[in-house]
Amino acid sequence: MKFILNDLVNISSGNFIDLGGGPGTHARIAKEMGFNAISVDREPASKDVRSVVCGIDTESLPFPDNSIDVVFSKSFIENFYVRELPHIMGEIQRLLKPGGACIILTPDWSCNMKQFYQVFTHVTPYTKSKEPLHKSQNLR
Repeated sequence: MKFILNDLVNISSGNFIDLGGGPGTHARIAKEMGFNAISVDREPASKDVRSVVCGIDTESLPFPDNSIDVVFSKSFIENFYVRELPHIMGEIQRLLKPGGACIILTPDWSCNMKQFYQVFTHVTPYTKSKEPLHKSQNLR
C-alpha cells in the first residue's frame, strides 16, 4: 500500500475509499498511513474500521462529488458483469477529486483461469490487455 500510494500515485493523505473492502484490511492500512479511510462493501467491515454498507452495483455511493482522493479496489471488479461497470465507474469518476487516483487490482485471467470460476462471485475475467472476457465467449 505504501508503494502504491506514495510512490506510484504520489498521494500521501486525504480521503480514501476501499471499494469492495470486505473486512476493511486496506482501509485499516490506509488509516495507519494517515488517510481518512472508509471501507465500502455490501457487508460492514471489522469494528475497528469505518465502513459504509452499499449495493455498489446499483446504489449511489453516499459521498459528495469531488470529495475522494483515492479509490482503491483489490479483487473486486471481477465480481461484476460488464453491464454493471458503467454505474460503478461513473460513481468512481463522480467521487474523485481532480488529480485523485483510482487504483483497481484484479486477478489476471491468463494466470488464474483454472481457479477463476471456483470463486462463485467471479463473473468477468480480465487480461493484461484490459479487455474483459465474457463467460459466453469460447475460451479455448
